[in-house]
Amino acid sequence: MMSPRLISRARKTISKALSPILPVKVIAELIELEPPDAKVEVSVVRPSAIAGGRGIPFAPIIVYVNNEEVFRGNCDEKGRKILDLKLEEQHSIIDAYFRREGATNPSDSIEVIWDNFEDGKISPIWRGFRGAGPRPGESKRWEGNGRLNLYCKEIGHLTGIYTRNPVNIEGAIIGADLYSDGYVATGISILPSTEAWYAPAYNYGYDIILWEKAIHKIIIYSGYEEGKKKRRPYSPSYISTTLPSNPARVEIIQIDDSIRFLFNDEQIYNEEYQLPTKICNIYLWAMCWYVGAEGTSWIDNFTFIRED
Repeated sequence: MMSPRLISRARKTISKALSPILPVKVIAELIELEPPDAKVEVSVVRPSAIAGGRGIPFAPIIVYVNNEEVFRGNCDEKGRKILDLKLEEQHSIIDAYFRREGATNPSDSIEVIWDNFEDGKISPIWRGFRGAGPRPGESKRWEGNGRLNLYCKEIGHLTGIYTRNPVNIEGAIIGADLYSDGYVATGISILPSTEAWYAPAYNYGYDIILWEKAIHKIIIYSGYEEGKKKRRPYSPSYISTTLPSNPARVEIIQIDDSIRFLFNDEQIYNEEYQLPTKICNIYLWAMCWYVGAEGTSWIDNFTFIRED
């Protein structure tokens, strides 16, 4: 299981518009996540208090998870309430309202997608994909030992999964634990929902890759050329000749006009966001990158967190 992780260090909270009747804001923040357990703080504040002032004492709130009411009550004397929630569904929307749900009442929401790969079968939130190289080989994927296992044999053979439904990555934190087995690289890719997967360095989007037995052990590719007729490989935007840990926690954060890449909680690269849309698919994959090689890389503890 994933250890509790504080999300606040990279969080972007976007509160909804003020009510014309009730001059308050609701702010819902995910402060810990150990799926299916989540700790959420709901605050009700006046606009002048958002920068650190007091909230509204004992403000009434209602909280829903996937449209099912999970709490109805009041905040504390500081206008805050911390809730321990169960996210039984792997794709959950947490909605927090002031007083009651309604178009004129302030509210805030959090979207969470998670998978700790402990069910023994691929979750329906994913679709599978695979590819073949120029030489005979094979690839396969399965859940086992509490993780997503990705076996690839021979150069160019790959396998993985991607989000069944596209997601809005605006303001989102996307993370997973990655392990590269020898010459079998493993990675996370983010592509516009209108684009198909092609290959790392050729995708119209972002790839972050771990490759244990290579000179370049951490690689980030980024690129998009709308209407391009002929594919060509992109040069890496970032490379590292060291791999401080394997497995490692990799996170991608889209915030404001930038996209940031973290390795074990440390930012290693950022750039201006290039893609023409933030409606994207997320790919988790492994690929053999050496002639005659084989191995089983794996991915675990996937999370997608977006605060609306």
